[in-house]
Amino acid sequence: MEAINTTVNNIDVIDTLHKALNKLLLKENIQFIKCDIATLDFSHDESPNKTGLQWIYSDMKQYFDITKNLLKIRIIHCSENDNLLYIKAHNLIFDNYSIHLFFNNTVSLYTATLRNKIQNINDKTYSYEYFIEYEQEYKKSEDFINDKIFWTNRIKDIQPTRAFESCMNHATARSLNSRRKELIISRELYHQVEYFCQQYNCTVFHYFIGVFFILNNCYGNEAPLIGLPINRQQEWFKNIIGPCINTLIFSIKISKNLSFTDIIILIKSELEECYNHHRFNLYDLLKELDVVDHIHNLVFAYQDETNIIEGNNQFSSINYLHSGEQQEDLVFHLFSLSEKEDYILSVNYCEDLFTSEIIDTLLRHFKHILEFLLSHPSQPIITIPYLLKDEQQQLLVTFNDNYLPLPNDKTIIDLFEEQVVSNPAAIALLFQDRSFTYLQINEVANQMAAYLRQEYLIQPGLIVAICLQRSEWIVIIMLAVLKTGAAYLPIDPLNPPARKNHMLQDSDCSLVIDGHILDTFKEVQRYYSIINIPRCFTQQNTAYIVYTSGSTGTPKGIAISHRNVFSFIWWCKHYFIEIPFDTLFSSTSACFDLFIFEIFYPISSGKQVRLLEWAMSIPYYLSKATKVMLNTVPSVVGSLLRDRVDLSNVSVLNIAGEAMPPLFLKYLDPNLMEINNLYGPSEDTTYSTVYKIKTDGKVLIGKPIANTQVYILNEQQQLVPIGVTGEICLSGEGLATGYIKNPALTAEKFVSNPFRPQERMYKTGDLGKWMPDGNIAFIGRKDEQIKITGYRIEPGEIASCLMQYQYVTNAVVTAMTNSDGRKELVAYVVSPDELDAAVLQNYLATLLPPYMVPAHYVQLHEIPLSSNGKINKKLLPPLNIG
Repeated sequence: MEAINTTVNNIDVIDTLHKALNKLLLKENIQFIKCDIATLDFSHDESPNKTGLQWIYSDMKQYFDITKNLLKIRIIHCSENDNLLYIKAHNLIFDNYSIHLFFNNTVSLYTATLRNKIQNINDKTYSYEYFIEYEQEYKKSEDFINDKIFWTNRIKDIQPTRAFESCMNHATARSLNSRRKELIISRELYHQVEYFCQQYNCTVFHYFIGVFFILNNCYGNEAPLIGLPINRQQEWFKNIIGPCINTLIFSIKISKNLSFTDIIILIKSELEECYNHHRFNLYDLLKELDVVDHIHNLVFAYQDETNIIEGNNQFSSINYLHSGEQQEDLVFHLFSLSEKEDYILSVNYCEDLFTSEIIDTLLRHFKHILEFLLSHPSQPIITIPYLLKDEQQQLLVTFNDNYLPLPNDKTIIDLFEEQVVSNPAAIALLFQDRSFTYLQINEVANQMAAYLRQEYLIQPGLIVAICLQRSEWIVIIMLAVLKTGAAYLPIDPLNPPARKNHMLQDSDCSLVIDGHILDTFKEVQRYYSIINIPRCFTQQNTAYIVYTSGSTGTPKGIAISHRNVFSFIWWCKHYFIEIPFDTLFSSTSACFDLFIFEIFYPISSGKQVRLLEWAMSIPYYLSKATKVMLNTVPSVVGSLLRDRVDLSNVSVLNIAGEAMPPLFLKYLDPNLMEINNLYGPSEDTTYSTVYKIKTDGKVLIGKPIANTQVYILNEQQQLVPIGVTGEICLSGEGLATGYIKNPALTAEKFVSNPFRPQERMYKTGDLGKWMPDGNIAFIGRKDEQIKITGYRIEPGEIASCLMQYQYVTNAVVTAMTNSDGRKELVAYVVSPDELDAAVLQNYLATLLPPYMVPAHYVQLHEIPLSSNGKINKKLLPPLNIG
């Protein structure tokens, strides 16, 4: 106790801060205690150490009353030879280094007392007031002005980017709650790093900073701004107890061709320049930049000093306890508690942003890279194998273990004709009040195929467009064209003439089947044979062409082979084989690839298709059917739920085409119907992954379907680990050959598969991340990401939160530029009631961090949709933002 009191009495930081806060001297305030110190005795408890620690962790949650004291110390007696020394200090008076100094000074005094030696304390050594005067003089100097110019010029044009952003959970409220994990850096490994640094004329600090930037880059993130606490650079105040640490804001530019040695040189050079201006305070910099929040989200502190841990020849252990709260997203601290113990790399992480599993992964990879670079310093960072072998095996093999044998000689026409033989009288197709058996459909399709071959010389390799109003004839003619060996091209009759003409010219279309040609065929239909045409094509022939919207405004054509579509339908037959349904409702446009599933899966499986005029017909026909499979886009499902349509006759609901809002699960019961969330681009033949919705509320896109491989990659086409966001890339049997007459775009999007030689891979432009169980979470589109004040924002996440509000039935979020050139978020919402923008803003503030809360709200009667049922953001009404 005497050693503690002596140390406390010889520091002036508490007196100085008390005077600044309360405008009076410490001795004049009878309510304030310089140090709240006492002894607790738990020696009589059954588990004294456990009781002592429980008391400590409970006390850590209690805030200081700064009007009464700023320092609390407890000596906790557990047994004759076992005591705990608990020091709790407000950050107004102590920084981390001050705790180290305070402990060492106290132990030195205590040890000297035990050995009957006199330990003197130099009062001036501990003068914090002198440090304050020194800083005040600095702010009046030319150095201060020069430092301010340096830092403002250095930082003002840098977009703040968050470290390890690809690891974060974004759609969540951001609290101060944090947790701690630790990585042991053995003395042996640390000494190897020291030896490396001697060889390359750098420091351990440089080495660890380099590893942080490399790992952040491997995870697909841009180089961030990080905070580096700079501790007491002047020798004369090394022993001052008080908050003396400043934080340097630091970043370097990373390029994929740099090696670790290049990065070390860059770090040394940049840090040296920063150190020359280290006295300029971070808070002054933020004020100068007119920034309220931090511009960095990661702090790395390196404490090379060790603590005195020996008193009365008895070993003592030291623990830095984590308070459980912090401002930053990530705080890393490298330290050693004594010269004999291993080093510890601790990380305090915001538990709202990071999962425990992703922090474990991050630390594991950090150590792996740390060790790897010792022997490979000249290797380009793009080639650093930061994933461990078992992780690569899991990502490449285990998560893609879905092989399904495929017959090499069959097509979807064979599957359909087999059903004709097995179920000739069964109903295959329903449209309005008309029904058609498998035999009827097949016979008419054969007649049409014969007609096309004879009258128009249609043969394998040609393209036939189908431009008809929705009816049973669309299905019949699709089958007919396929039987000739040609490929069909669906075209919406309502398309603008310019769009139609582009598709016809771009595809080198040989024939357009419109109403006139159909009427002509009907007149001569009876003259053509109803017998199956001998197959004259293979799986390598093109089956159909579908055009999707292009980013330039010009639609791009995708050619899908018979092998592609057969592999897809073959998977459908196996996946849905045990699902009880009789009729599939087809409401999707024939020009949309969901239509492939809606037609060819049921007629290849002996089921019947109800072809609907449009999606709004679903309620009428649902009331007349049972055991229905409904396959549609989220906007249609949302309309059905808003209109409170009775879905009791739906046994299977497939949702595809866009991200499924989690809000749906408030109204849909997975116990009453099977709900599948399906994902896939047209370039990979309709669907690539599937997830069966459960009652746990999760909305994922699931696992790859049979014979499809999914890779989630960073910008360098390297695998990212579980829990880290990257681009979803696809390979396998469903992959198209590319875009028609667009070699540049094909080369950009269809690339060589780095994991399967001789195969190709499609870069979807979608972002996702693996979950530990092998399912995939969909994050959003790369090209729809919005960056505001350095933060990457997924508009879909904000819209999803808006739709959780009880009065919002649909929502879209986008960004618009104001008159100052700054981007601001705009939310478009649909509700039957008039909504108050302030209420919506306050609601979102409880779910999202401030930078994700839209500044503007527009209420609409409905969200504009494209012809295939997807949201059309181009038709959203513009908003004038001042």
